[in-house]
Order: sequence, then structure tokens, then C-alpha cells
Amino acid sequence: MLYLLISISGREEKFLDCDFELKPLTVIMGPPRSGKSMLLRLIFNMVYAALNKLTTTNDLVAMASNYLSGKLRDGSIMLSIVNIAEDELDEFKKNPDVRTWRDKGIFLTCSNVEEPNCKVEWGYNPFHDVILIPTDVEAILRYRFVPTMAEPYAHLSQYINDLVLRGVMRNEKMLKQLPFLSEAVEQLRVDKGRIMIIEHVAGATIDVAYSSSYVNILLTLEAFMLNEYIHEGSLVLIDNIDSYLHPAMGQDKLALMLWAMVNNGVTVVLSTHDLIFLDTLRHIRIKDYNANVYKDWSEMSIVVPKPWQGCVIQSPLTSDIETYNVYRLYEKTAL
Repeated sequence: MLYLLISISGREEKFLDCDFELKPLTVIMGPPRSGKSMLLRLIFNMVYAALNKLTTTNDLVAMASNYLSGKLRDGSIMLSIVNIAEDELDEFKKNPDVRTWRDKGIFLTCSNVEEPNCKVEWGYNPFHDVILIPTDVEAILRYRFVPTMAEPYAHLSQYINDLVLRGVMRNEKMLKQLPFLSEAVEQLRVDKGRIMIIEHVAGATIDVAYSSSYVNILLTLEAFMLNEYIHEGSLVLIDNIDSYLHPAMGQDKLALMLWAMVNNGVTVVLSTHDLIFLDTLRHIRIKDYNANVYKDWSEMSIVVPKPWQGCVIQSPLTSDIETYNVYRLYEKTAL
């Protein structure tokens, strides 16, 4: 079983300290400043470094420099994804020495006694690839903007550039599972002259970058699935899904795409504070879209990070999702 363990500590107390089973579909819920985006970036950088046989990444050092300051000065970040049996978890938490468990997973440590010092070690990596879809994916689509020293953006940009060169392909396996993706095959095109992905809608040609962040996430995932950039063994991280302003159909399609990924051996970790989308993810009527996918509740979990308090792990079957309380979140001194 895959477990994720994270500890972000300051000189006196821990900002985030929790562990949970990394299910094929893991939803991280919480308000701004609860650590959702940071956790996804840390996971990306750790897995990316291991895949590319790096001991650290520039993005990781930049994050540590920002987060291990203020109240967390002289603190540390420890993150690991380990493949161990449930009865080994307590022993691992008591003695997380990398030398003992090295062949079980990936380990990240950052300390900031004087300046950020980050190190990634691994003996086993359960993933063949990792992709982070940020909430501002349209910045890459529209401007080809890649922030300095940000490996997640540079990695995603490589896929988008390849998509522009190849165009949108047909993945017959995905089209069989998700028939509505045939619309994307017909509508999504690439303008190589302007290096952009465009959409043909009602006779008009639209640069997809001018759609909302949610639509950009949806279209990017559609194109990636059709071009088989997302495949068995991939780890897909999606940051801050927010579908409040979008029709139910868009929410339904994204929910079905996520379940299709899980069905095909992809591990998905997404962050959101959107209870409407969470409800769609749990209650989507698959037959309404003739989709050939299934929902397996045992493969989904909901994690609510609560700064200074730990995490709450909730079942997707519960009707009472405890998200957060603003007063409790900020009763501690801000970072």
C-alpha cells in the first residue's frame, strides 16, 4: 500500500503533520494557506527528481526558501511516499530513517538552519511519470510562460509543445471508455503558426487559453488523454479545481475523466475547495454519458489538512464533509 507522510515543522511546533494512504484518487480539500498547493508541488518535485535521478530541484529549493521562514524559520520539511504494509506503518513513523526504508519509496528532506538544503533519495519509485496541472495552466497555453526555476511548469510546457507539434491524436481505448472525447477530437486543433491550441465551436475559432482556468484544465486533460501522455503508472496532480461557475456537464465530464484515469492505472491527486465538484465526483451518473468506466469507493479518499492540527481523513461515502473553520485556521499566528 502506498502511504504519504508529511511533516513541516518550525522551531517550536508543526505546521502540518499527517500521514494517509495515497489512494488512486485522493482529494485534498481546504482553504487558502492550508498547504494544498504546496503539498502538490512538493510531491511533484520529489517524484520528478527521483524519475530524473536528481538529488534536488530548483523549484524545491525556492519553495523551501519561502516556506521555511518566519514562524517556521530553522524548521524542516519531510515528505515521503512509501510502499509498505499497513502493519509496518507505525514502525516507519517511529523510525523513518532513510537507510532502513530506502528500498521502499521516495524521501524528501529540507532544512533551513542557515539556508535551504533539500535532498531527495529513493530506492523505489511507484510512478513512471508525473504531471502537475496548475490552476493557472492558461498562462502556459497563452504566453508560454514558464516561471524561473519552476520544474512543474517547464515539464508541463514540454508536453504542450509536443502537443502543438503533433496535433490532437485519437486514443481509441479512451474514446471507447469516454465517447464524449470524440467531441474534443473534432473540435481541438493546433495552430502551429501561432503555436496555440484552438477550439472550433459553432463555426468560430477560439484560442483555448482565453477560456476560464477550469475549462483550460478540462481541455488540457482531454488532449493529454487522447495523446496518451497520461498512461498507466502516471501520477497526475491537479491544483485547485474550481467549477462553481460552470455548467453541470463540464463538471460531469471532468469527474468521468478522473475515474477513467483511475480505471487505467493512473494515480490522481487533486486539490479543491469546491464541494459542488466533490459531490459530482462522488455521485456522477456514468450511464448518462454512455461511459465505460466504474467508480470504486475503496480507491478514493478525502484529506483535509488543518494547519497546526494535522489532517482529517474522510470517507467518500460520508455525507458530512468537514472542510475547515476560518476562525480555527487563523487563531494561530500567521506564517
